[in-house]
Amino acid sequence: LNRSNQKKIIFVHLLGAHANYKLRYPDQFAMFPQSQDPVQNVINEYDNAVAFTDFVIREIIDMFSSTNKTGTVMFFSDHGEEVYDEIEFVGHPINGVFTKNMIEIPFLNWSNPKLDIPDTVKNRRFTLNDLSHTLADLYQVYSNEIDTTRSLFHDSFIERPRIVWDSILLE
Repeated sequence: LNRSNQKKIIFVHLLGAHANYKLRYPDQFAMFPQSQDPVQNVINEYDNAVAFTDFVIREIIDMFSSTNKTGTVMFFSDHGEEVYDEIEFVGHPINGVFTKNMIEIPFLNWSNPKLDIPDTVKNRRFTLNDLSHTLADLYQVYSNEIDTTRSLFHDSFIERPRIVWDSILLE
């Protein structure tokens, strides 16, 4: 982060809350204790993994923010997990069975005050299919292939139906 003033992008790939959840956090982050109930135990391990991921993201934001450079920290998951919330299942889609938890994923964009991102973007419905347009717009990469109506941060953004397999995810 502190090497030169050149433009850069850094990717950090986290395992986050992928199974086996117990392996995704150190013991000191076991905020939710082991349980005699195996289902509750999996839920607790998942919640611990999410809490640790939140901690790591906060540390990354703090590290970046201390540099006083213009930029963003963006976090998103590749998929969600069902953990006994809607169905008796743990994990992500198999055999075309989806729950909202498998599809709705966290998307966080932290930016320092040097970037002017309007508050109006906070509640927009967005699909990661449009991430390339969003990143290009945000970081001022210009191309005839960029569609600003698909950029989460652009005034011309248009919400689109989010399609899962052959079905439209209803809001």
